Amino acid sequence: MGNNSFNGVIGYQAVPGWDACTGFGSIDAAAFIEQLAEVDVAAPGPQPQSPPPVGSGPIVLPKPRSQYPIVRVLATIQTVEADEDVRGVHHHRLLLRDVHVLAIRGADPSIVKGYAFVAIRYGDDEGLQGPIPGLQAGHSIELQGEYIPQNDTYPSVGNPGDPVIHFVHHPIGFVVYEGRTYE
Repeated sequence: MGNNSFNGVIGYQAVPGWDACTGFGSIDAAAFIEQLAEVDVAAPGPQPQSPPPVGSGPIVLPKPRSQYPIVRVLATIQTVEADEDVRGVHHHRLLLRDVHVLAIRGADPSIVKGYAFVAIRYGDDEGLQGPIPGLQAGHSIELQGEYIPQNDTYPSVGNPGDPVIHFVHHPIGFVVYEGRTYE
């Protein structure tokens, strides 16, 4: 048990339950962490399938699938590259500029550069249902996906080595272009 008496001044005695000496007592950190882990796993995560429009309330991001943070950004399309087809999987390839973070989970927004590369997968079970019509340089685009910093990327078809916004499709992300949401 114990008490908080000191230097001859009588304090309060610690007792089971709440008391003036210890409140509810000291925490068992290992048990607390275990409880938090169970609650986190048991609770359903937020679903990005129906993204709220910008300015309609708080943005809730899903948990990252990897070590990379989830980011929701608004950007300007700098360049629209030719679509890529690799073994039947199609991608729109875009270079973005004026990238502004709307929300981020898993990192500080300061890691996000003002430019990025994105390959928007479509036409299979993992990507968007189909291509996004009318993608044009100079137009705004909103994206949600994993943010891969420049130090972890490498130059590839269409990407000079810029940071990458990845998984801009279900279950992590989506694209909003010309007022329409693509998931």
